[in-house]
Amino acid sequence: MGTSGHAVAMGRTNPSGVGRTEPVTRFMLTLGVVVGPFYLALGLLQAFLRDGFDLGRHALSHLATGPGGWVQTANFVLSGLMVVAAALAFTRVMGPRARAMCVLLGAFGV
Repeated sequence: MGTSGHAVAMGRTNPSGVGRTEPVTRFMLTLGVVVGPFYLALGLLQAFLRDGFDLGRHALSHLATGPGGWVQTANFVLSGLMVVAAALAFTRVMGPRARAMCVLLGAFGV
């Protein structure tokens, strides 16, 4: 295996781009993995701590109203930014062939 074969095996120069492992891209992809549990954990924590909140009657988005609503609003903003970061990372990794998916994912984050 020559030098170029070694680089492909290490995931650095994969022609498809799928094997790229730049630290920033990897971090952005990781944000895409943790955004769901992050949103849910922070929402459920607020739900259990907020007086009068009932998961059987209220959606998590209802936590954005009233006193302390800024916490859920921040949860929305941070979660959206994590989804946008993941969409940008998918663009870096998959290139133009996944443009529609990346645009839709980014729009969802926004």
